[in-house]
Formats: sequence, C-alpha cells, structure tokens
Amino acid sequence: AGFWSLHQLEEQVQHAQLSFEDGVFEDFRNIGVLIERGIQPLVRELLDHVRIITSNVSAKAVREMDFGQVVSELIDSAIVMRTAWELPPFGVRITQWRNVAQHQSFFVNGNQIDVTYGKFPKQANVSLNQNELRSLYLQVAALFNALHAARAMFAFNNLTDITNSVGPVPIRSE
Repeated sequence: AGFWSLHQLEEQVQHAQLSFEDGVFEDFRNIGVLIERGIQPLVRELLDHVRIITSNVSAKAVREMDFGQVVSELIDSAIVMRTAWELPPFGVRITQWRNVAQHQSFFVNGNQIDVTYGKFPKQANVSLNQNELRSLYLQVAALFNALHAARAMFAFNNLTDITNSVGPVPIRSE
C-alpha cells in the first residue's frame, strides 16, 4: 500500500462526470476504503508500539479489539494527539467516518449531505456540503499518508533492532 496521492483521489472517478449524489457516494466509498484498508491496520500497529513502550501487552489483544477501542486507547495514552483522530470541522472521530462510509449512513438532501453516526441511542447528526466532504476526503488521505510515512521512518530507524528481534528483514527495491 503506497501513498494515496491527489492524483489517485481525482483519477478514481472524474467528479465532473458524476451527479452530485453519485459523487457523494463515490467520495464516501473511497473514504471508507482508505480508512478500512489503509488507516486501520496502521493504527492497530501504532497501538502495538504504544503498548510495547508502556505495558508490553500482547499484540494479539489489539487484533481482537474493534477499531473504536483501538483509537480510544491511543487517545487515552496521550502519546498521540486527540486531534489526529477527530477530524475538523465537526470533530467526528475517524472511526465514525469509517462507519458512515461502510454502512452508507448518509443521505443527500438537496445540496447538503446529512450524516448519522454513533450507536443507538447515542446517535448524532452532522450536515456537510460538497466542499466539506472533499476536505474530509483530503484529511483522511493526509492522515493515511502521515501514518504510512511514520511507519516507514520508524522501521528504517529501527531496522537493526527489528532484525535482531525477528531475524533478517528483506528490503524491497522500491
């Protein structure tokens, strides 16, 4: 999984060719894929590292946690800033945006997109316009890129320790 570039964002589907409703659906589909396939595994790995630093709890336990629990524990650890997981302008957690995208908990109402998130009976609603949705999309892509870059730098900086711990690590040519 490489970096998610602006080129990839725009090349997925040319938004000018889509209706507003189809563009909204496409944006949420891509947001969901980025979070589910890109961000979530990196966040789980990050929690593994935090646990090693703070308490040496098994990585198996992290794999069994739901995404919301993983992010909550990272926030509670105070090692990772809360603002990394609660995206502006609404302060909705990345886990909730994942759920909105995966469960299609949004409705196009004219030029607005009405979103419902959270578990019943504590559901909440926000409304956003097309520009706010595109901004959200770019923030999700930026978070993925930051996590991916941080992981690569950590692995490179700690390659000797990792190799001593797990054996030789093949380095890819790219």
